[in-house]
Amino acid sequence: MAKIIIFLTIVFIMIFPIFISNKHYKKIPEKKENKPLIEIIDGKYKKYNNILEINGSFSKANIYLNYYQFDNLFADNLVKKEKYFAKWAFRKNNIIKAKIVKYINNDYNVHAKNVLYNEKKKLLKGWDFTFNSNKAKGKGKYFEIDKHKHLFAKNIIYYIKVEK
Repeated sequence: MAKIIIFLTIVFIMIFPIFISNKHYKKIPEKKENKPLIEIIDGKYKKYNNILEINGSFSKANIYLNYYQFDNLFADNLVKKEKYFAKWAFRKNNIIKAKIVKYINNDYNVHAKNVLYNEKKKLLKGWDFTFNSNKAKGKGKYFEIDKHKHLFAKNIIYYIKVEK
């Protein structure tokens, strides 16, 4: 009989914490899916300043509360005679981030993987780029184009075209 009481006491001591424990598990907050306020598919846009300045198109535009996101964005600046193409673009607070970008003007063509454009400073920065011009062609790791269309580059390999 004493063995049974000792056995039941040991079992009770082992099982007792399971019944008394009050475990409160923290609920993990669910991440809200960020849905756009407006979604436009296959759109065209034009910017006028007494004359037609920019003519462009995009395959998809998502307009959120504080920023914009575009897919396959194309812009043709008729005044400056420049063309821009971006596979993906994101605009927030006068800064545009883009991936797989082509910039074409009369002097040179630049193709880059990642680009940042500051609208206030009118400065275009990019990484992993190639360029072609009438005088040379090359590739590099980093470039900048200022508001005067001067091209600055780092870690660049270029070839000068020479007439035979």
